[in-house]
This record gives sequence, C-alpha cells and structure tokens, in this order.
Amino acid sequence: MNFMTKGKVLVAMSGGVDSSMAVCLLIEKGYEVSGATMRLWDETDCGELGAQSCCSLRGIEDARAVADKIGISHFVIDLSARFGETVINYFRDEYLRGRTPNPCIVCNERIKFGLFLERAQSMGFDYIATGHYARLLEADGEFTLNVARDKKKDQSYFLFLLTQDVMKRLLFPCGGLTKAELREKAKALRLPVSDKEESQEICFIPDNNYARFLKERFNVSEKKGFIKNRDGEILGAHNGFFNFTVGQRRRIGLAHSRPLYVIALNSERNEVIVGEKPEVLGQSFEVELLHWISAKEARKSLYADVKIRSNHKASRAQVTVQADGRAEVKFDKPEEAITPGQAAVFYDSERVLGGGWIK
Repeated sequence: MNFMTKGKVLVAMSGGVDSSMAVCLLIEKGYEVSGATMRLWDETDCGELGAQSCCSLRGIEDARAVADKIGISHFVIDLSARFGETVINYFRDEYLRGRTPNPCIVCNERIKFGLFLERAQSMGFDYIATGHYARLLEADGEFTLNVARDKKKDQSYFLFLLTQDVMKRLLFPCGGLTKAELREKAKALRLPVSDKEESQEICFIPDNNYARFLKERFNVSEKKGFIKNRDGEILGAHNGFFNFTVGQRRRIGLAHSRPLYVIALNSERNEVIVGEKPEVLGQSFEVELLHWISAKEARKSLYADVKIRSNHKASRAQVTVQADGRAEVKFDKPEEAITPGQAAVFYDSERVLGGGWIK
C-alpha cells in the first residue's frame, strides 16, 4: 500500500454525476481511487433497456469517460447472474404474491454491499464507495447510519440493512453535500456528466411498466378477475391483480362518483379490493425480518419516527418488538397506503435505528 494515502477505494460508478463526484471527493481526501461499473444484465438486455438503465452501454461509456478525464483505472464487473437470481427473481416473486417489492433495498444488501464488496476485497481494495446520499458516522467503536445533508435526496431508507462489518469498509463521500453543490463541483472540474439527468425509476424497468416487464420476461399471463369493495361487492373486472399496487388511484378502470383507491390485493383469488380515501388509511401493522444497525437498538419497545416508503415523511409511532423477530408498529395518527412488501424504517431524528418488511 502507498502509505501516503488513506487506503485503496473502489468506487461503484454508474456513469452519473453522483458516483463520478464520489471519485473526485475521495481523491481530494487522499485516497487511492479506482472505479468500477457493475454489469447487472447481459449485453443484449442492457442495450434493450435503454440509456437510463442500470448498466446501459451509455452508463459504462460515461463512467469510463469520467475515469479517463480524472486519470484513474476503470473496470467493468459482471454481476449479472447473481443480480438475476437475487434481485430480479425477488421482484417477480413478491409481485406475484400480491406484495409491492423494493428491489433497490435488496440490490444494496446483496449486490452493491455484498458481492461488489467481496470482489473489491479480492482485488486488494480496502474500501468501496458509492454516490449514495447518506452519512456514516463513527462513535464508541460503532458506526451509525444518518440522513444526508440534502434531505430531498436522502437515501438512508434504502440502506437500513447495512451491517457494522460492511460499514467499516464503506464510504459515502456525497452525503455531506447537496445535489446542487455536487453539480457545481462537477462543472468546475469539467466532468463530462456534470449536466447528465438522473433516472427516478427502478433501474431495470426504466419505463416504470412493471406489468409489462413481468409479462415479457417471465411470460406471466393475464387472467380475468374481479374488482371488489371491502364488502365483497363486485364493481368491475381486471386482467390480473399484478397490474395494480396498494394505494393506486389512477387507471383502475372503474367509473365511480368518488375517487377509488386500491386498498388490498388477493393473489390467490386474483382479486383487487378498492375503497374510498378513508379506507386507504391505516394506523397499525406488522413488520417482519427486523434488522438493527446496532445490536444495542434491539429493544422490546421504542418510540421512533417511521417511514413506510422512500418518499413518505417519517411519522411518530410506537414500535413493540416481539421475541420472534417481528414488531407491531402503531402510528400516532393514520397514514396512507401501508403497503405489504415495502420497508418500514425506524429513525431517531436523523439516525437510522433499523427496520423491517411490512407484512
């Protein structure tokens, strides 16, 4: 190791401005930096998915252009087989169970901070880094996960499954800056991606059409079923429950005097249950597969700010932990669209305590 540096870092470069600036910020801090782009699909699929997909040819080319501009090594690491087995199959299975998956969380756990970290260590790197908007702080020999300075871009919700072992080897250089500040720095450095737009959708479904993806990739067939209200009254028909998600209001296909929302899905009966706005609200729910950032946080009961989706404003709730690794969560006031399959993440102000999956 070059003892004039703080260590060797492999930065996961997507070809966007955030991961590109992560490289620059780490170099400024004295790290020895290289970049790598993860190929999560085979080349044919990457081309079909388009320029905004997770590992499109443009993404690889943009990452390589930035690496050349800065003067660092750049690698392409093929993780497509594991990505398909873990993230894509999980996405399919959850949807066909009538749940709403969150593939970004699973990808972070299994791929970015799992397999990618393993590959980086095997290549001789001390750390990995990404362009995520979150902050890692160390105190009393343990790491804490904290929200980013730019609250609008904060991604801590997607990172609640991080472990202490991973955080020891992980850097989030962008977490202390705002998006605007990062873009200004990128322009000052004349990075070729300084004005590049970012995708807001799931990386492997850039058109956001989940049902089309399931039908085309997994040959999921449409099947006629009923749309009912909570009392079991038939209001209409649909072509497959997997075309809907809990909380959905548009494109339900019903004419009604008041707006209707999807309030539940029954995969076994191929039924979509709808109701008016008050029926979308819920106050209590169960969380399974709990994970805590620190083992010290695993208590029987706590009061926390809880987020039930990435764009949900965290609300106060009582969290009662059960002996079997589940928890009962009760909000102080009803919240909209508590959705099975999504994550519930617990916060103490700006610090992530842990979380689990809504059952």
